[in-house]
Amino acid sequence: MYRSRRRMRVLLAVGMPSLAVAGVAAWAGMSLIAPGTTIAGQDVGFMLPSAAAERVNEHLASTEISVTVDGESALVKGSALGASTDAEALAAQALTDRPLWNIGAWSGEEIRPDIAYHDATTNETLREAFPNQSSDPEDATIEFSDGEFLVIEATEGQGVNPDSVEAAFNAALYEATEPVEASVVTHEADISTASAIETANQLNTLKSEAGFYSGEERTLAIEPEVFASWVEFTPNPEAGKIEFTIAADAAAIDPLVQQLPDLVYQEPVDGTAIVNSNGDVLDELEPTIDGTSLDSTEGIADAFVAQLLEQDVTFTLEPTVVEAQTATIEYTLEVDLSEQMLYVKENGVVVDSWLVSTGTDATPTTLGHYSIGWRTPIQTMYGDDYVQPDVKWPMYFNGDEAFHGVYWHSNWGTPMSHGCVGMPDDRAKQIYDWAPEGTDVIIRA
Repeated sequence: MYRSRRRMRVLLAVGMPSLAVAGVAAWAGMSLIAPGTTIAGQDVGFMLPSAAAERVNEHLASTEISVTVDGESALVKGSALGASTDAEALAAQALTDRPLWNIGAWSGEEIRPDIAYHDATTNETLREAFPNQSSDPEDATIEFSDGEFLVIEATEGQGVNPDSVEAAFNAALYEATEPVEASVVTHEADISTASAIETANQLNTLKSEAGFYSGEERTLAIEPEVFASWVEFTPNPEAGKIEFTIAADAAAIDPLVQQLPDLVYQEPVDGTAIVNSNGDVLDELEPTIDGTSLDSTEGIADAFVAQLLEQDVTFTLEPTVVEAQTATIEYTLEVDLSEQMLYVKENGVVVDSWLVSTGTDATPTTLGHYSIGWRTPIQTMYGDDYVQPDVKWPMYFNGDEAFHGVYWHSNWGTPMSHGCVGMPDDRAKQIYDWAPEGTDVIIRA
């Protein structure tokens, strides 16, 4: 019994360390990456994921390549290019896919992750390394000079092409590389000359239209220099254009507004029109032109400021119409058959008269109230028993009956025609020029 208990104690003493070793081995098999695993050119076998990620990140930062441009050389490290990858995620995935305990996953295929670069860091590094090959592009700008918005053209910049440098760095992560010969590329300006010209043209159009309008007529134009003082530019490189606002102060605009009443005011112009007995306007002797006035300027300056913020530079005024008067003159051509007289009347008052020759008893001139219709300076007249060429100044009032000149007789005061009212050519032209179409014609006995 005594010996037996000692042996048990010995066995227990030996067994506890063995179990501890077995536990550690099991833990390692679950927590360490399988041997032969490489990430980004670094062996991470037998490592915890955190250590593996650290090694990968250190490798990215410290890997160095030689870059040559036009005979100039410089050493560039990954840290100076902003080179990075998600090393923690890669290491965690490696443990999942290739744990130490999985002997079949040992010495698996090399893991070559995508490497990201920080563009600004890369460009700044290459700029410092090769200053003679680097220059910044200049955006186009707009300035106002001699009454116009003008464009200062954009200029190109240049720099070392980062693509070839980054490709060489990718290769250097896995093996030694020869110095890379990098090219120089041009850098376009964010705001091009064409974009600035488009904006300048827009502003020049607005400048030429800016002002206060009465209908279609610009009553007061804004001077170009004044308009330019209202324009504020804001370059927007992301959008590739120059943005602008038009902002004016109402107090500065008010002196312009106070000029408007005098500029808007137009005296009405009374006219004169020829009418018939129905009051229809036949012709205008003197035009009737309504006047305009601006009764109040209150609120105009503030309203114009609000419009300018919306890039609306044309302010439409609303003047009051001052109506003009139209005097009318009723024209009448009156023929007295018994007297063989033509009376020229204005508003019922005889202003001229002369002897005429009307229709005979066989072909009388018809009594009645008519109006002048078709007219022509000259024509050949035809009847049943006559052809009369080159009759001047005919004005028809009743079918074939007309006023006209007569050159084939001068027997005025005696009925001689086939119904027309004949007279000397000069008198026929006088009423032809005087009486518009629609003039009243009265034939009385």
